[in-house]
Amino acid sequence: MEETGWLIEKWSEELHRPVWLRAYYGVFGWTYDSLEAIRFSRKSDAEQIKTMLHNSEKLETTEHGWFGN
Repeated sequence: MEETGWLIEKWSEELHRPVWLRAYYGVFGWTYDSLEAIRFSRKSDAEQIKTMLHNSEKLETTEHGWFGN
C-alpha cells in the first residue's frame, strides 16, 4: 500500500540534505526522517502553513510517497 502526502522542506547546510517540518509537543522543528514529518493531504494546506511560518530560509512544498507492508 502506498501513502502520499505533502511535506514542508528546507535544505540543511549542517546535514547536507533536506529536512522536513515536524511538531513535537506543540513546538515546530525540523527532522531528517520523513516519517516524523507533518503530512498534509493537500498541497494547498501545506502552502498555507508554509506562509504562516515567516521563515527567512527557503522553504519548499514537496510531494512524498511512503510504502508499507
